[in-house]
Amino acid sequence: SLAEGKRGNVHILLAEDNPINQKVAISILRKFGDNTEIAENGAEAIKALQKAPFDIVLMDCQMPVLDGYAATGQIRNQASGALNHKIPVIAMTANAMEGDRERCIQAGMDDYVSKPINPEQLLEALHRQLHIKETNAKQEGQTHVVEEVRVPFAPEVLLDRLDGDRELFLELIQEFMEHLPNQLAKLQDALNAKNSGILIEIAHTLKGSSGNLAFDQLNHYFAEIEKTVKQDTLEPVKVLLSKIEASILQLNDIIASEADKSMRGD
Repeated sequence: SLAEGKRGNVHILLAEDNPINQKVAISILRKFGDNTEIAENGAEAIKALQKAPFDIVLMDCQMPVLDGYAATGQIRNQASGALNHKIPVIAMTANAMEGDRERCIQAGMDDYVSKPINPEQLLEALHRQLHIKETNAKQEGQTHVVEEVRVPFAPEVLLDRLDGDRELFLELIQEFMEHLPNQLAKLQDALNAKNSGILIEIAHTLKGSSGNLAFDQLNHYFAEIEKTVKQDTLEPVKVLLSKIEASILQLNDIIASEADKSMRGD
């Protein structure tokens, strides 16, 4: 169909600095073909848009060098050198706080999705902005709903995000778990030094990664660290780090079980 053909030729620019978030998003975006390019920050996004025509931009709001809000402002500026100043920009933010949507719209963005990335919400936003009619949309009432109960890991949610790709599923989990001890050590050092900026930066990154991997407990704890430090309160961080260590022990058992399932082909 015309819609399917258009969807397969979409040239997408993904502005996202977190490697795990990049891989999750690209897995979802395969429904639009393999024509997605990555920019590590807003400045790289501007350069990419100056060099090549894209159909749409997925813009993370919090990035180093140049954040998504400032980058979108430059895209809309006729003097920026972007080939298309009116290109649709979909904001992606992990904050999901009241007023975030309004801030995105004021910055010149066209749409908004929250993190952790929900495949259906992201695809719906792409369909809206690209004016593609979704012919295979799920019927009302069949949408997958994530329960509010925070469990250490919801593997079925991550598999759904990755469209059932178990190889990528295990790759992303392994990548996150390999880097986690070093990140936690940095968090502890920042806490000892009372360095709020580093605490917020690391907690925000880990919040995004753990959320997209459906590590619900870790996502909650890292979000709490980010929130409490922004409120100039460091005391709860020590308790939260202890809870994180306990959650990791539970996670290791669940991950081992999932790895066994993959080996058995379950």
